[in-house]
Amino acid sequence: MHRQQTDSDILFRYALPAGFGLAAVLLNLYITSGYGIGLDADSASYLSAARNLVAGRGAVCFDGTPLTSWPPLYPALLALLELVSRDVLALARYVHALVMGGMAYAAFHVLRGALRSRVVIVAGAVLVTTSPTLQFVSAQLLSDAVFCLLTVMYILVLSRLLTRRDGKTLALCALLGALLCLQRYAGIPLVVAAGTAVLVWERGAFLRRLARVIGLVLSSLVPLGAWLARNYMLTSSLTGTRVFAAQSFVDKLGLTLNVLGNWFYPRIDDPVLGWAAGLLLAAALSALATLALRRARKDRSEPTMTVRSSAVLAGTYLSALVVLSLVASVQLSPRLLSPAFVPVVVVVLAGVEALGCRLQPKQKGPKSGSVLAPALAVLLVLYPLYLSARTARLLKDMGVGVYALASRLSPLVAWLRQNPVRGSVFSNDPAVMYLFLEQESRFTPRRSEDPEAMYREGDIQPDDHIVWFKGMNRPYLYSLEELSLMLPLEPVHTARDGVVLRVGRSAAR
Repeated sequence: MHRQQTDSDILFRYALPAGFGLAAVLLNLYITSGYGIGLDADSASYLSAARNLVAGRGAVCFDGTPLTSWPPLYPALLALLELVSRDVLALARYVHALVMGGMAYAAFHVLRGALRSRVVIVAGAVLVTTSPTLQFVSAQLLSDAVFCLLTVMYILVLSRLLTRRDGKTLALCALLGALLCLQRYAGIPLVVAAGTAVLVWERGAFLRRLARVIGLVLSSLVPLGAWLARNYMLTSSLTGTRVFAAQSFVDKLGLTLNVLGNWFYPRIDDPVLGWAAGLLLAAALSALATLALRRARKDRSEPTMTVRSSAVLAGTYLSALVVLSLVASVQLSPRLLSPAFVPVVVVVLAGVEALGCRLQPKQKGPKSGSVLAPALAVLLVLYPLYLSARTARLLKDMGVGVYALASRLSPLVAWLRQNPVRGSVFSNDPAVMYLFLEQESRFTPRRSEDPEAMYREGDIQPDDHIVWFKGMNRPYLYSLEELSLMLPLEPVHTARDGVVLRVGRSAAR
C-alpha cells in the first residue's frame, strides 16, 4: 500500500517548487524592468541568425557569414519568437524569465531527490532562486540560460536512469543530451559524463551497459554531427574561427576558483589572499564531495544517484572547460561556468549533510548532526542572499550586459541614428551597429589580412565607412592609427566615444 501523502509532502512536492519558480520569474522581471533584456556581442549573432532563418536565408549572421561558432538551437528558438512577435527582444525578456523560473523549479526537485533535511533543501532552493550568476545569465539574450535549464533537467533524468534503467528514461536522456549539444558545444562533455555514469553505476552485465552507453552517446551526438558537417562544408571549419584567449593555466585555474568562491563568499581582491581562499575552497569542495559520495558506496537509492549525477556532470564540465581553454581559444568567464552552479550546490549541500551525520553522536540525547547540517546550510545562504539583493537593484538601475549603456549613453550611436552612413560599413564593434542601429557591418581588417590589398581588389571601396568605438580593445584587429597609414581615411564625425571615417578615392599609401 502506498503511504498517504501528508500536507507537508504536498507542500514539498508541489507548492514550494512552484513558489520558488514564481519567485525566480518575478526577480528576473524586476532585474530587466529598467532597460529590458541584456545584450552582448554574441546577442547580435544569435538575433541576426534567427531573423535570417525566418527570412529563408538560413543561419547567417549580420556580417553575411554562416553561423558556425555556436550550434543552432538558440537561434532557432529566437526564430520562433520572431514569428510570434515583431518585438522579439520584449518577448525574449519574458521567455528568459520563465527559463529562470524553470531552473528554480527543476533545481528544487533535484535538491529534494538528493537531500534529506528539508531545511537544507529550502536553503539550496534559495541559493538557486536568488543566485546572481543564474539571474545574470537569464537576463541576457544569450544561450547560457537555456543551457543551464537543460543541465538541471539532465541531472533529474540521469539520476532516474541510474535508478530505474527503463527504455523511456534512456530515450529522454538521449533527447536532452542532443538538445544540450545543439544549444552549446559544451554539451559534449556532459554527454560523455552521462555515458560514463551509466557504465560505472548502472546495474547489469557489462556488455549490456556498454551497449546502452553507446546508444545513449551516439543518439545524443548525431544531430550535432550533422550541424558540424554543415559547418565544414560551408567554411572548412567545424566550429568557426576563434580568437586565442591569452590566459595562462594559472590564470584560468585562478579564475575558475574565484568564480566558484564568489558563489558562496565575498570577492577577495588581494591576489595572495584570493589564491589562499581559492585553494581552501578547492580543499573544502573536495572534502564535501568525498563525504557526499562515500556516505553509501553500495547505495543505489535516488538520493545517492542524484548526488553522483550532479558530481560527475559538474566535475566533467569544469575540467573540460579548463582543458579546452588551454588547447583551444576558450575564454573562461563567470557565465561560461554558470551551468555548474546547480550541480555544485547539490554536491556541497549533500556533503554538509554527510558531515552532520559523521559528527552525530551515537549515544542517546540531542543529535548534533541533525542541527549542524541545517545550520551550516543557512550560513551558506546568508552572503549570496545579501549579494543577490544588492546585485538585483544595481542591474535594474544600470541595465544588464556589455551593451547596457551603449544604446542610451553613446554620443556616437546617437549621431549615427540621426546621420545613417551609406556604403559598406566596417567597425571594430559591428554588434553595436546591428543591435542598436540595425546596420549590417563587418569587422575592420584583422592582422591576418592586408588592408592595402583589400582596397586595391575592391573589398574596401571609396565611400565605404569605418565606425570606430573607443575603449573596444581587440588586439587581433589593426588599430585605427595603423589603418590610417594603409588606407585613405577622411574624418566625418568625432564623438567622445568614437569616430566615423570615410574611405577616400586616392590611392592607398
